[in-house]
Formats: sequence, C-alpha cells, structure tokens
Amino acid sequence: MKFFQKLLFFFLIINSFHLFSQDRPVQIDSDYELMRCPRTNGDIQNIQVQELTVLGPDRDKTPANRKEWFASYSLNGGPAIKLNKGNAITSGNYSFELIFDNDTKIAKNISIKIVSAQRKDGSPITISTDEAENTANFKILPKPKPFYKDHKKAAKKNTLQTYTAVFNQYSHANFSASEGVNILDVSTIKVDSKQEVTAKVKWPDVVSKHALKIVEMDPLGCVSDTIVAPIDIVDAFSVDLGKDKHICNGNSVTLVANTNIVGDYEYLWSPTNQKTKKITVTTPGEYTVYVKDKTTGTLTNSSVQVFMHNPPTIAIKDHIIIEGNKVVLDISEEGATYLWSDGTKKGSNTFRNTGKYSVQKTSKYGCIATKNFKTKLRKDLFTIDLPKIAEGCGNNDLIIDPTIKPDLAYTYKWNNSKKTKSIQVNKEGTYTIEVTDPDGFMQSASTTMKYFPMPIVDLGDDKFLWDDGKGVILDAGNPGAKYLWNTGEKTQTITVKKGGVFSVEVTDNHGCSNKDDIKIKYRVGHAFGVYLGEDRSICKGDSVLITPQIEGKPTYPLSYNWVNQKHTEKEIYLKKAGKYYLIVTDANKNVEKDTIVITTKPNPIVDLGKDITSFPNQDITLDAGNTGSSYEWSTNQTTQKIKVNKKGKYWVKVTNPENCSATDTININIQEEYPFVGIPKAFTPNGDGQNDKLIIRGADSGKFDIEFMVFNRLGTKVFETTDLNNHWDGCYKGQPQDMDAYVYVLTITYPNKKKITKQGSFVLLR
Repeated sequence: MKFFQKLLFFFLIINSFHLFSQDRPVQIDSDYELMRCPRTNGDIQNIQVQELTVLGPDRDKTPANRKEWFASYSLNGGPAIKLNKGNAITSGNYSFELIFDNDTKIAKNISIKIVSAQRKDGSPITISTDEAENTANFKILPKPKPFYKDHKKAAKKNTLQTYTAVFNQYSHANFSASEGVNILDVSTIKVDSKQEVTAKVKWPDVVSKHALKIVEMDPLGCVSDTIVAPIDIVDAFSVDLGKDKHICNGNSVTLVANTNIVGDYEYLWSPTNQKTKKITVTTPGEYTVYVKDKTTGTLTNSSVQVFMHNPPTIAIKDHIIIEGNKVVLDISEEGATYLWSDGTKKGSNTFRNTGKYSVQKTSKYGCIATKNFKTKLRKDLFTIDLPKIAEGCGNNDLIIDPTIKPDLAYTYKWNNSKKTKSIQVNKEGTYTIEVTDPDGFMQSASTTMKYFPMPIVDLGDDKFLWDDGKGVILDAGNPGAKYLWNTGEKTQTITVKKGGVFSVEVTDNHGCSNKDDIKIKYRVGHAFGVYLGEDRSICKGDSVLITPQIEGKPTYPLSYNWVNQKHTEKEIYLKKAGKYYLIVTDANKNVEKDTIVITTKPNPIVDLGKDITSFPNQDITLDAGNTGSSYEWSTNQTTQKIKVNKKGKYWVKVTNPENCSATDTININIQEEYPFVGIPKAFTPNGDGQNDKLIIRGADSGKFDIEFMVFNRLGTKVFETTDLNNHWDGCYKGQPQDMDAYVYVLTITYPNKKKITKQGSFVLLR
C-alpha cells in the first residue's frame, strides 16, 4: 500500500512540474464592475475608478520561476497602449486603474482588449482567444449637468437673495457657499422632467467676494462637476450695456440693460424714450439707459455707441481684360475674409483664362459684399479699325464708319450720344466710339476730325454804278487762292463798268471752295449819301432833334421819308427809344438811306415817403435813395440822407450817373403833446366776445414801446408783457382769476426816448 501511495505522489509531482512549466494564456480577469461614474472636477471617488487585472503567463508559477513579460491593450479599437508604461512586468498578474470622462447625455461604452503579449526577447505569448477573456466591456455613465437658472455676478451687501438651479428630477441636489454666507432655506419644485431647487442666501454686510456652489448626485451615485458661481458683494447696483456695437447697414442690434444685482428696476432709454429692459435699434449713435431701483430710488446709467457699417468695397471691374498670361486681383482689407468662386480664401487671386467668376468679401464687422465679374484674354477680344485723323471743309457732312472684327452682335456708344455703328459729323473734334461685345467686354477707339474753314468770299453789298465813267472794282480776297469769275477772268480783282450780276468761285490750297455774287445797278447822275449821325441816348421823357447831313452832289430837289413816322420834313424830334429809318430820293429817283438808334436812360426813382407827424426835438432822417447819384435839397445839403426836426415842406432833386434827374417832396408836422395811452377801468373775460381781454388804449396813436405789469391783491404778478398786441385774458398759469380789483404799472417809451409811467387799478368782472 505504501508503494502505491508513493507512486501516486510521484506521479502527481511529475504532472505538476509539467503543468507549471507551461505559459498560461494572457487574459483579463473578469472580476470588474460593469458601470462606473465619469471623472469630475472634484475629488476622485472609488466609483469613478475602474480597476482591471491582466492575468500573466506565469501566474501559476512561484515567484522564482516567473520571467519578465510585456503586454499591450487597445481602447475602443484605438492604437495599442503598453502596460506598465512599456516596462517589464515581473509579477504573475498586472493591475491598473482607468478613469474616464463622459460629458454626453448617454452612457459611453468602453472596450479594452489585449492585443499583444511577448517575452523580453520578443517571443510571443499566447493571448486567450475567448472574447470574454481577452476583452473587458463596461460603461461610463453620463455626468449629471446641473445649471443655474438665474445667476447674477453681483449682489448687494446685507441682502437676502434667491438663486435657482436645475437638476435631474431623480437626483440629489446640494447647495453650498463660501465662508461667511448663510443659506437659510432650500426648496424644490418639479417642472417637466427636471427639479428646480431654490436657495435663499443671506449675503454678509461687507463688500467682499464670495461663491455659490452646486453639486448634483444622480440615483446611481454619480456626481456632477462642482458648478461655482462667483458673486461680488457690492454697495450698489450697476448697469452694463457691454462693448460698443457694430452692425451692417440695414440690420439691427438689441441692446440689453444688464444689471449686476437682481432687483426691481425702471428703465428709460435715450434718445428713444423706450421704457423696457432691452430695445432694438437700427440707426447709429450713442444710446444711454437710465436705470432706477424701485426699492431704494437709486439711479444709475450706462452708455454704448452703435456704429453702422456699409458693405465692404470690392474694387473689381465687371469685365477684366487679361494682358499677357495672367491678371492678379487684390481686394485685401484688414480684418476681412474672402471666398472666391474657385474656392480661394485669400485677399488676392490670380486668373489666367477667359471665364465667369465671383467673390464674396466679409468685413471684420460681418458685412458682406458680392461681386460677379468676367475675364477675357486679350487675344480673344475683337478689334476696331478707325483712322486716327479725318479731314473736311467748312461744315460739310462726313461719315465715320469703323471696321470691327469678328462680326458679332455688338452695341455702340459714341461720345456724341449716338448709338449706331457709323455716324455723320460736320464739326471738328475727337469722336470716340465704345464697342461692347455680347459678353459685355468693351473697347474704344477714336478719330480726330479736322475741318478747314471754307474761304470767306465777300464781294460786299450790292453796288451802284454812276454814269461818271469810273467803274467799280470787285475784290474776291483770299490772296494766293484760285479764282474763277463768271466773266471768265481768273484774277483776284476785276473792274466792271456796266450793270449786271457778277459772281466768283474761290478755291484755297486745302481744296475748299466758296462762292459769292454781287449785283451792280447802273444809275444816272452823281453819287450822294445820307448821314444821321451817331446813335443817341436821352433821358426818359426828353426829346432830341435829328438833322440829316447830305454828302456828295445829289440832283435837287430832294424828298425825305421818315419810315413809319408820317414825317416828310428834313428834321425830326425823337423822344421814344427805337430804330429810325430815313429814305432820301433825288430828282433822278436815286435813293439813299440811313438809320439811327435812340435809347432812353432811366430817371432816378425818388420817394421820400408819406408825410410824417413827429414829436418835439426828435430827429427825422430823410433818405433820397439812389446811391451813387448827386443830390440837391431844399436845405442846400448835398448828401443822400439828411436829418430834420422842424415843421415844413422839404424837397430833393436827384441826378443819377446817366445825368437824368427826378424830384420829390415831403411835409413834416410836429405834434405839441404826447398822445394818450392807457387802459380801461374794467373788463369782462367771460367768453361772450365782448370786452374779453384787457387792451391798452391809444396803441394806434403812434409808434412807441411799452412795459405792462398786472398785480393781484396779494402783490403777485399775474401778467406781464412788452408787446402791444399781447392782451391779458384774465388767467394766471392757465387758471381764471377771481373777480377783484387789480393794480397795474404801465411804462410808455416814445420814439424820442421820452418815458411816461402810469399806475392805477382796474376791476375784473365775470
């Protein structure tokens, strides 16, 4: 029996040695929690730590028989992560801790899988092929996320304020505060699927800095981050409109009067006069809000500037011609962003091909502008053939017709507003055409039109040829030109000794020609002339005698005909402005004539005004007007203005620079006494239309100034005026006054500065 026992023991020893000499597969110990809480900004708790143990290949061996080993794992299929920071593991198992974040609203699945294991020499170690053994699957629960429903960054000292935070309906809520702050009461209400927890907080009686804290714990024991609300304890409230606002033209901005302390406030905005906490504005300017604490009556204000910005400018033409092989367009502007139609997002872009493009530019204030444009290579453009210079004579019409290739449906615009391909011109100048192709690309070309003046050919007025045998010389002028008379002669001048019509054509060295003709009338007798003298100018109302002068040797007797004047005498008196004609006929029926123009000069307008009634010792200024004229007064004075203070008739004679004169007269009367000015003894402001106002009598007796005051029985001034047309209606501050006696003080200042003061009383009756 002992033999068999020894044999069995030996067999077990041999088998155990064989068993412990083999590597075990590396795997993950299944003893781990399936759910963990996420990491927070507070202390690490056990429920936030996931501990995993990896069972090593020598886990069943004694420490003396274990060898160094290495292993790596993958997190959710990601890159391999080395155990023990890549250092060798000498223990049978390796345990490590993991802590995860989860800011989502649902649980986060975590999968950790052993992906490699090897010895120090790099020889591989078997990993369990059982998914349940080489993988650990667990969940990181979502982190609770409480938040303050209402939170001001400041509170007034020694006040009781309420603060509300929102938690999950099944969670535990915790309010706490910094030292020196008392939380007096916490209450909870359920709203939808949440709970709103309100804490009443008593703030200390000193200016200081404190904080309010909330932490949420869900039913599974996971806690939230500690949400800290810093609060300044202040003496009084303040209001803040934030930084200056920048808006784009056509947009609006909402201004909110944010107070740093919760309270009951009244609001008044300037310049809009709105009384709400927030307003929406669409125009630039400075806006000020005045905020009043209804409880304490404290008033404060804050201002903000609103700036209006136009869309950014994009200095790109609609159509761009690419000279060479490229064109660079740069619309860069500080703070702006860009998006070109080809995807470029820089301020400049390079274009090398014919095409259609666009760019959107956004300013630093968010204002957007868009530009569409086209590009075309120079070689793809049409051509315009137009002569640089064209020539013509006088004002003859010429046609300007450019050649344009290729033949397309172009549009045309000349600088003389014509919109046809060709134009007809007859004036000198530069004519420019703008040609636009169907794609909108425009080119221009110009031609300068030069006109040479037609030669001036003037043979003069028709002439008379007398029978004295002298003849008449006709001169075509324009020395150096070519001439052709209807007589066949080709000289500049010819002499004619008979009557008839003579004509000449003159051609200058530019090839420009012109013609003229003259009629020569043959007369019997001797030449004579009629001369009425130079044109005359007379004062309005005067007349002038015109005596014609006869020159030469006419055959007498002569007859005279003043055209349209019904006058046949030689001399005539003229007094109206106009052009006058005289025809003189001699005994041989030969006629000569002359004209004279008569113009009239204006007389000065003298008006000393209406007769004047004045007061003693008061100077009166008389003005004859017509500055720049000469003056003669009945007082022997010679100035434009004079001063008088005596009764009498005064006249003045005014002579203007045209030497025309006029007079005027004025009578001055001096009063012995000052006119009466006063008020009635009573008036009845009862609205019956009769005597309803207290009117100063004598107001129409002359020009003077007044000071008028009315006092009631208590000495209160109830009415005052310096206007004669402002009458008292019996009211004081809009209220009808009682029937009673009233005292008045009336001071009259006459034009000569004489002052008279009257005092008295009157009765107001209703």
